[in-house]
Amino acid sequence: MRLQKSPTRPNPIVLCLLIALMAMSYACGEDGTHDIAKEMIEVSGTWTTSFGGTEIITAERWDLTDIVTFDNTARWAVTQNDADAEFSPGKFNRFVWTPLVNDSFYYCWADFALDSAELAESSDAEVDATNPDEDGCGGFSWTKMTRQ
Repeated sequence: MRLQKSPTRPNPIVLCLLIALMAMSYACGEDGTHDIAKEMIEVSGTWTTSFGGTEIITAERWDLTDIVTFDNTARWAVTQNDADAEFSPGKFNRFVWTPLVNDSFYYCWADFALDSAELAESSDAEVDATNPDEDGCGGFSWTKMTRQ
């Protein structure tokens, strides 16, 4: 009589730990900022701007730019212009936004046309949201966004 070897089953505890480890490593970037595929940016949606236009923000795009990384707690995003953009193709930008209140928020294109995402992320461009309808964004008003 010949004995047949039974297949080895993986240990369920080891599998659970492996899955948990993979999920945790997938959740955040190396520096704690969020990778676009991991979490939604808090201002995602379709918005009417204070200038009469419409902007769409998704996990991957802020209107006409790609979202590279963002921080919902500090309320900023680094974006990259499309390679065929009319102005500053392939360059990086830093957007800053205010808290959402009654389905509205303000944002400032705080810095733009930078050579790298790292420069945009570490930008020290000054913004002041004290009076966003009037100024505080490079000498101009902030853009008000109202959810559609």
